[in-house]
Amino acid sequence: MTSASLRRLTLAPASASLVCLVVASGGPAAGARQDVAKRVASVPAGAASASALRLPAAAVGLHRAADRALRRGDLDEAARQYVRAALAAPDEPMLRMTAGVALATVRQVPGAASQFRRAAALADDDLIAALQYQGALAEMGEAAEAQSVYLDAVRRFSRPGKPGLDASGSIARIRAARPALPDSPILYLLLADAYQMQEQ
Repeated sequence: MTSASLRRLTLAPASASLVCLVVASGGPAAGARQDVAKRVASVPAGAASASALRLPAAAVGLHRAADRALRRGDLDEAARQYVRAALAAPDEPMLRMTAGVALATVRQVPGAASQFRRAAALADDDLIAALQYQGALAEMGEAAEAQSVYLDAVRRFSRPGKPGLDASGSIARIRAARPALPDSPILYLLLADAYQMQEQ
């Protein structure tokens, strides 16, 4: 895998996909992920995990309220609720990830970077968390730090002799979260991103 192709991959985070999902669902953007979407939809929730993610009821309720706001197209309310859900379970990287994606979607990039940084620290085997953090840093103009995070991710997640990067930690974590949050559009997009990274 070339450096140029990796750079191209990191410029398409779930937050960009989320805007396409909400604003143009069914449009041209939907076709770009059709094959991956079919594969993601065919995987039973929690299939890769022996135990599903256990979240406090308050965090689940807030996350589901955020999902409903997102489906209504109220991105600002969705971002607020995803952040509240992350605060209700502050050591859960998947809630930090969904909050970060939602914040990036409403252009609150410093807040998104903070959520992604925390997710990456909580789950050091999560490629998607690392690349989301790198993308937020780049968006904020923190080029040197973004490059450092990116190069570290490539070093840690490269698979010698195989294309793509190792997203297995991300895939397992997202699948474990799906039983608790089965209707989360953001988890769906993160899982699609993880599969794409694994196969590129």
